[in-house]
Amino acid sequence: MNSPLLPLRILISILLLGVFRIGMAAVPINDNNHTAIRIKALPYVNQQDTYEASNQARELTPPCMTEAQNSVWYTYLPQQNETLIIDTFGSDYDTALSIWTGSSYPSFIPEICNDDSNNFSQSQVVIAVKANTLYWINISGYRGETGHLVLHMQAAQTMTNDALLNAIKVVPDENLNFVSEPIDTQTATLEMNEIVASCASNSTASIWYSYIPKEDQRVVFDTFLSDYDTVLAVWAGRNQHPLLETACNDDSNGGQSQLALSLSKDREYFISIAGKATPLSKASGVATLRMTTPPSNDHMAQALEITTLPYENQQNTGGATVDDISPSCAPKNTGVWYQFTPEKDYANVTFSTIKSSYDTVISIWIKDTEVACNDDVVTTEEQSRASQVSLPLSANITYLINVSSAYEESGNLRFKVTEGKADFSIATQPANQNIIIGQTATLSIILADSQNTLITDPMGDLWGYATASPLIFQWHQGNVGDVTTPVGTNHSTLVTPILNNSTRYWVQIANSTGQVNSIAAAVMVGDTPLPPDIPVEIPHNGVGIDSNYQEIPTTANFTGLVTKSLEQPIALSTITQQDDVFIMGEITVDPQHIGQTADILTVGIYQTDSSLDIYMRNNIVWEVWYDWNIAQLTAAQAEITLTDKVEVPIFTGNFAQMHGNYDVYIGYRLKSNADLIYSGESIQFTVD
Repeated sequence: MNSPLLPLRILISILLLGVFRIGMAAVPINDNNHTAIRIKALPYVNQQDTYEASNQARELTPPCMTEAQNSVWYTYLPQQNETLIIDTFGSDYDTALSIWTGSSYPSFIPEICNDDSNNFSQSQVVIAVKANTLYWINISGYRGETGHLVLHMQAAQTMTNDALLNAIKVVPDENLNFVSEPIDTQTATLEMNEIVASCASNSTASIWYSYIPKEDQRVVFDTFLSDYDTVLAVWAGRNQHPLLETACNDDSNGGQSQLALSLSKDREYFISIAGKATPLSKASGVATLRMTTPPSNDHMAQALEITTLPYENQQNTGGATVDDISPSCAPKNTGVWYQFTPEKDYANVTFSTIKSSYDTVISIWIKDTEVACNDDVVTTEEQSRASQVSLPLSANITYLINVSSAYEESGNLRFKVTEGKADFSIATQPANQNIIIGQTATLSIILADSQNTLITDPMGDLWGYATASPLIFQWHQGNVGDVTTPVGTNHSTLVTPILNNSTRYWVQIANSTGQVNSIAAAVMVGDTPLPPDIPVEIPHNGVGIDSNYQEIPTTANFTGLVTKSLEQPIALSTITQQDDVFIMGEITVDPQHIGQTADILTVGIYQTDSSLDIYMRNNIVWEVWYDWNIAQLTAAQAEITLTDKVEVPIFTGNFAQMHGNYDVYIGYRLKSNADLIYSGESIQFTVD
């Protein structure tokens, strides 16, 4: 190769998004209010990708969330007075939904706003609109999140089931699930001889549904999609009052209600939704009845089996019941079960419910003995209700994992099990410094949690609050891996002793989920020479995406080295334009991919003060990657058979007339299904 590696930019966006979506995303057509999508008829459903959504000039802030950004816009002009139900259910990111009126942006008037609806990270609003008034609908992301947006909008139905005789029949689908049409209950009444539900004596007028199961079954009824404080009851008897109450629930999920009960074949049941008037809630609104079946892993004996790591399961836990166990870190409550019998010893396995929509508790059991428990892992403010447990596991021992609710809640559970991956990373490495003889230097790092959110240090030493367990810092003098000269205190910042000679410092950070080493920062003292940097290979975890650009788990690892000699390699972070260097990478292949055919990919970012260019390696030639389309990435090595380790020669030569900063990424793309596995961290160096 004659031309230098002009690295590529493959991953400014990869590092920000966490997945390889470059080349696939486009700015949404409705990114600004003046290009808002017009909703012409109801009901309305729209799906779109908002990955490249942005803030327009003087972006409006939804009144229910100060950290919302990157929004898209819709408009609706009703032809009559009506009540609308608008939601983002089914979207894959945390949304904020706000409705505005007005004709002059940015002087719109906020009408209603919702962040998280009933413990879901998506949003729902119910609003009475006026004929011939233009309404602006804005959907933004919490802390700038973007993703696949699903928007639903419909008008509430006129109430026809105020009387028991007019009860709406529940007709479930093939999975025994049912969701009613939203009904405006503002004119609901109490009938003659109607009994008020026993669990809320202050309940008011009700509406009615009826259900005749075709078999004995256990079902769950809830009003979670309603917008007012409901009381839910199930009754038996003939279709006339008074009825015999079978079950009742007032508040299972904030102001909404949920019941789980067993029903008998061919028996008619009546379901009532009543309102509850309090000083803080309204007694009527838009009611929606939902019927679902309990989770398949509701009891310990039905625990879902975890066969391989990493593992992920997503489910709605509505209808989960209480087992006879009492977690030590929270009260006994409803939950679901998993089990794992590892075939080998694991030094560390992490069980997590981060990104679930309700407050969870994780407890780990061996038979009836609890071995670990966590209520709130407290990663970020948004996820303060998530739980996480990390512990070593022994081969051939069956571990039972209970994920329960902290406050009689249910919702969308996202349960993940991973091996040996720290729940933090280094966001900013310690920087090189120049001082004069007899001075001290101050070095520091900044960390990020498992969701790539920067971890702050408000108390000076309490770093552990955003991770599964407290972080321990140990600074060392010398090259990375040299632990013979520990220095400093347990802190993210190091003030060195008074120095008379150039040296290096690095820090190791650890907690129960793993450890991470920083780079060695050079402290140049006057004209004294810097000791040689002897390389220590530190593997970096890989990242995987499938052909649909969705993130997939992988155990692949990557290392890289910039050196002047392959015989006596000294790792370099800074070189001159005249230096002849070797840049090498090595891939520790995911075991499930060994023996498969793959293309080796190499991408580089070259950045100066005035420009940034991205390149891809095509056999031995470096080419500009103009469109950033992942599917068009050329192969540096084509169709090789993957072994357990693959060496990747990246560049040999010098960088004459090419000063600047470089990042290099390597990876492989499977020929069988186009899955892409790549290095999550780059080989970084600077050309002076």
